[in-house]
Amino acid sequence: MRWVDITTDAWGLMGNLVVPIRIKSAPKWRPYGAAGLGVIQAWTNEPGRQQDDLGFNLGGGVMFSPGSRVGLRADLRYFRALADEDKPDGVYFNDYGFWRAALGITFGFPR
Repeated sequence: MRWVDITTDAWGLMGNLVVPIRIKSAPKWRPYGAAGLGVIQAWTNEPGRQQDDLGFNLGGGVMFSPGSRVGLRADLRYFRALADEDKPDGVYFNDYGFWRAALGITFGFPR
């Protein structure tokens, strides 16, 4: 039996709605919820195997702003792609999902 190693990569393009949750007793901490809709493209290292799927994400995070111009952000989201099960040359033949955790720096431009 011969095993084939198939590498799968993906990228996504989504529009997101971010809803802040205001906490008056903690003005430097801003939790938020987020939801998005767009496309996820997956492909493999085998020629001709790629697919574009409708995708969405749900999650949230928190932003910490010690000053008016720079802040920190932590985000956790669940992504789901709705695969076309009738496509014979695709990568995945069922819906698939994954979690993404992100940390970052935010820059603000006060008025």
